[in-house]
Formats: sequence, structure tokens, C-alpha cells
Amino acid sequence: MRKFFLYLVPALFFVASLLLMTSGGWLKEPIGKSDDVLFHVENIEQYIQEERWEEAASEHEKALQAWDQISKRVQFSAERDIINEIKGSLSRIKGGIEAQNANTILSEIYYFYGLWEDLT
Repeated sequence: MRKFFLYLVPALFFVASLLLMTSGGWLKEPIGKSDDVLFHVENIEQYIQEERWEEAASEHEKALQAWDQISKRVQFSAERDIINEIKGSLSRIKGGIEAQNANTILSEIYYFYGLWEDLT
């Protein structure tokens, strides 16, 4: 019995670690409406194109709150650099909203989309 546990515990630990490290793709998916980062960023893009700055700022706050939830889930399965870049991208989007500079925001949103796809 002891030999069985001697092999079982490390094997289970290895499998659990492997599952955790490869789970970024489905951990980034929203569980509810409050943690759907991609939805909020797409709304920001729409509001910016329509020049509805107050709605874009409100949607940006929701995106930040959603990212805080998502980042806690993917912190062990995603590269730290990508997590930091997404946070930085969201911060630059906020700066663009404050300056009401649609070109800066749109380029940053598309950069965010690329980072989001890489978050696996």
C-alpha cells in the first residue's frame, strides 16, 4: 500500500500541475457577465467610434474590474509578461479616453485583442 501511494501522489501532483499550466484558454473565458473582459473592450471600441466618451469611461471601469477577476484565475497558467501587458494596455486605453483621442484608443484596443488571443 505504501508503494502505491509513493507513486500515486507524485503522479497526481504532476497531472494537476500540467492541467493548471495548460488551462489558460478556458480560464480566461467569462463565468458571468461581470468578468467578460472582451465584451467590455468591444463595447469601448463601439462607444469610441460613436464618440460617446462617458459610456466608454464607464465601460472601461467594468473592463478593469473584470480583468482583476480574470487575472487571478490565469496567473498560474499564463506568462506574467502578457498579464502585465494587458493591464498596461487597459491603462493606456483609459488615458486615451481621458484625452478623447480615438486613434490612440483604437490602436491600443487592437493591441489588446492580440494579447487576449495570446493569453492561453
